[in-house]
Amino acid sequence: MTHVLSAREQKLLRHLQIDSSVFQIRSQLPLGTGTVTLTRLTELGLLETGPGRHGEAGWRLSENGWRCMYGKPKSELGAEGAPHYPLKVWSWPPTPDTMRCSSFVNFCVEKSGRAGTGSSLARSWLGWGKDAGDWVPGCIVVLTRGQPPKGHVGFFAGRDGDRVLLLGGNQGDAVNISSFEVSRVIGRRIARP
Repeated sequence: MTHVLSAREQKLLRHLQIDSSVFQIRSQLPLGTGTVTLTRLTELGLLETGPGRHGEAGWRLSENGWRCMYGKPKSELGAEGAPHYPLKVWSWPPTPDTMRCSSFVNFCVEKSGRAGTGSSLARSWLGWGKDAGDWVPGCIVVLTRGQPPKGHVGFFAGRDGDRVLLLGGNQGDAVNISSFEVSRVIGRRIARP
């Protein structure tokens, strides 16, 4: 079963990526980081334990921690001269359905100050907000992809004949604007006022 990381777990992993070569002791971790969080992430294999400052127990990101955050190990991040890390995944283990498209939409919606679905499934957006009724710029568009519960989700960026343009994640393993057949659209959603 896939574990989607809580906000507290995400905060800890973001903190640990800053200086990932050293084991950070409890006093160096974000306020509110408790034993339950550390134990859960260690048991999932996302954190490694080892001696920190003054010989105290410490924690750092494991290779799986990097995969959980970015879908790839640390050694592959920034390859080919990429100036920034790819989009965060925030689930473990990552599966094709949890890798990025819904995570990207959740990230954007939450950055706008609204609550997302909290789900890594694209079709979870079918129950979010309200029906857009038409092609509203920036509305959330949900597409079919194989059999349910699979799907794809992104933001409406335009039309090109019988195709819809979506800004989304996991489109060619990147965040970009891609074209899809309009016949695949199963929902257009906007936030409730």
